[in-house]
Amino acid sequence: MSFFPVTSQERGFFNFGINASSFYGIMFFLLGTALLYIGASKLYHLFLTLRGLLPLGAPEQTVEKISSSWPVVFLYFVTFVSSISAVLFGVVWVFSGLADFFRSGTFNAPVATLQGPEAVSDRFFSADRICDSAKSLPQVFGRFPGGGLSYSPISKSLLKIAIVSFFKIGFIWIILWALTIGIEVAPHFLSQFFSVQVKFVSPSFDSIHWLFFAALCFNLLVGASLVSRRAPIASKQSEVASLEGNFAAPVYLSVFESVFSLLSPKGVASPIPFRVRCGGIDGVPASLVESFPRPLASVSNPVVFAFIPLAFFLSTWGFSSLMGFSSMEPHITTSNFLSARFPFLVADIFFYIGMIWFGLHVADWIRILFSVKRYESILALCAVEPSEMTRSMDVVEKKGLKRDSHLASVLEQGPSKDLLVWSKAPSKNARFTASVAWSKVITESLGRSSGRFYCKDVKDPDVDALVRKIISLTQHIHVRRIEPLRDEGQLHRIADEPE
Repeated sequence: MSFFPVTSQERGFFNFGINASSFYGIMFFLLGTALLYIGASKLYHLFLTLRGLLPLGAPEQTVEKISSSWPVVFLYFVTFVSSISAVLFGVVWVFSGLADFFRSGTFNAPVATLQGPEAVSDRFFSADRICDSAKSLPQVFGRFPGGGLSYSPISKSLLKIAIVSFFKIGFIWIILWALTIGIEVAPHFLSQFFSVQVKFVSPSFDSIHWLFFAALCFNLLVGASLVSRRAPIASKQSEVASLEGNFAAPVYLSVFESVFSLLSPKGVASPIPFRVRCGGIDGVPASLVESFPRPLASVSNPVVFAFIPLAFFLSTWGFSSLMGFSSMEPHITTSNFLSARFPFLVADIFFYIGMIWFGLHVADWIRILFSVKRYESILALCAVEPSEMTRSMDVVEKKGLKRDSHLASVLEQGPSKDLLVWSKAPSKNARFTASVAWSKVITESLGRSSGRFYCKDVKDPDVDALVRKIISLTQHIHVRRIEPLRDEGQLHRIADEPE
């Protein structure tokens, strides 16, 4: 039985469907196809050009032709190497793009475990902390002081990656600046201290400097896109009920965990519940339960879609420019090539290689941002304690349970002490206060196998009605012992007796 319809995806079968992550595979497939076409076309053009030069003549004539036109040979060599590289990259990216596209339509990997159950339990345990969720969840959600900006744990880890990448690019840029200054002062330095006269043309590295500046700005843009403009808005619902029975708190929590599994689709296993002590090691026994996390097709950072054309443009432009070096042949003269033209060509080669690297850097961030998976589930915390240890129901609903509420929740290890006390007098009736807080939540994970972290609450009246139904079901359990049946014949006799 389940309150949700069963689907083949939730049974674990392979299913195909286009989701947000499919765009990453499509991007690399199109990029690989474009590079494969451009590179193959250029190689065919080079083949026709070289075939027109054949035969080259005697070996002496061949050496003379090459030595007299080595600048042209250099340009064609750059074109040939870049064309071969474009074809190889294109083939790899076509197949990897197809693999990523078809892999994105399947979801057969197990859902990761929810991380930080103690901090999440604190969020649901004390109602007065819900008013400012950014302050009550230092381990679950972070906030910039005074700025009203917040970030999820996944965004925080990605922000660290962006910061490290920013400083790496900045360090390489500093080295480039040092090399540029060294090249400019080298002639004067050699002439001043060693009386060596050296004259050469220093190329302009302005384009490369602008490329590094653009890469730093891109990392800043990524870091800014990871930060939310406001703290998450809580939409927790709660219900408090007074219960009476000859049971211990852990027994009722086990019943609640079992009945709560009805909120998961049929055929899938619910996440393992967490037994916690709300308010410290001597606090209130509680259970943090969750329905099956349904994967969402949306992406956590929509700005990633703007990065796709940027990566495509940078990579194709870099390869196309390198493959176009052979078109400079009419403008090249052998007499002053080494002193007047060669340094600028080398600077252009490094610029276009840097452009390709920048495109791959953008593509890598696209992969990282698309790997952030989002899940939707129902999260609930059921706390049970004897009535004499709590205040009135109104106080519990409005201000939370007072006893040790300032202490953080801890995971319970081993058998509960409440269960051990109950085992000594199992027939004794007692009154309990069961406080249940729940919410429909969105969790995030970096990939399918990494841990999931709480992200935000979502208001859903239908979920509230389902959870209230679950709470009602847990309060209709009645168990009594009957005489043991000795044989099958006695069972038939009892069944035949009139009521």
